[in-house]
Amino acid sequence: MPVEPPVVARRRVRVALRAAREARGLTQGQVAEEMSWSVSKVVRIETGEVSIGVNDLRALLAFLGVTDPSHVAELLDAAKQSRTRQQWSNQPGMQKLLTPALRRLIEYEADAKSIHCFYTILVPGRLQTRAYAYALLKKFAEDLSPEEIEARLSARMHRRQALLRQTPPPRMRIILDQSVLDRVVGGPQVAGEQFDDLVGTIRSKGFRLRIMPYAVDAPLPSTGFYELLHLGGPDDEGDGFLYREHHTTDDIIEDQAKVAEHRRVFDQIWDVSIAEDESIALLRQRARVLLST
Repeated sequence: MPVEPPVVARRRVRVALRAAREARGLTQGQVAEEMSWSVSKVVRIETGEVSIGVNDLRALLAFLGVTDPSHVAELLDAAKQSRTRQQWSNQPGMQKLLTPALRRLIEYEADAKSIHCFYTILVPGRLQTRAYAYALLKKFAEDLSPEEIEARLSARMHRRQALLRQTPPPRMRIILDQSVLDRVVGGPQVAGEQFDDLVGTIRSKGFRLRIMPYAVDAPLPSTGFYELLHLGGPDDEGDGFLYREHHTTDDIIEDQAKVAEHRRVFDQIWDVSIAEDESIALLRQRARVLLST
């Protein structure tokens, strides 16, 4: 069996476990009782928040009636592969400070083949400079502790460096609302340096960016900003994930119908947004104006 990225292997195991449980008409509580686990452990395994050990998997498969030797062997092998790489975000010191959705996003990013970012008020997290990220995070001082702010700042910088080092980089398309250019986060110097850095990153990594004008004629998502990550092939086939942020909370959605719906809206907005060369020129011009203030 070919070696799979850990996040893909983990998803294959948990999808199979959930399907087997539902096929037998069992609840997560019944599985937890039979296995002498907490219900939260079953939930975390099925949502991908944690991976399952080989011994636990073997016992669970037997209880769920999954007995075909070849299928069992494939799932046991996938369980081993899912634990071959431990992300820094899952270390005990970071686990308690980062949301489960953000930790899963970090795992998915490492293996994503393509990423589509739609941002209406700010520059995407992985493309933020440290000064810009800190200026944003400190605005949530009433909702987040200093420790949580520092953890999220560290997470953004880790994600940024991982993206810049990734070879080859993922195919990335970014849509920024025009208001992002008008929002002077952290003051003219910080915002100007951010826009200048963004232009350089896009050019060096081959990313694509368009600015959505105020007068855009396209359906706008009511969910605010989001990211779509695909682990599949060149046509974005295969597993897709939707990551959304809401104020200080976030979530990961794997429902493929919802992923497809957000992708459809993204493509529609992309088609009516400002052309890429002109968008880059607007970013560069805005950076120049801010840095000369």
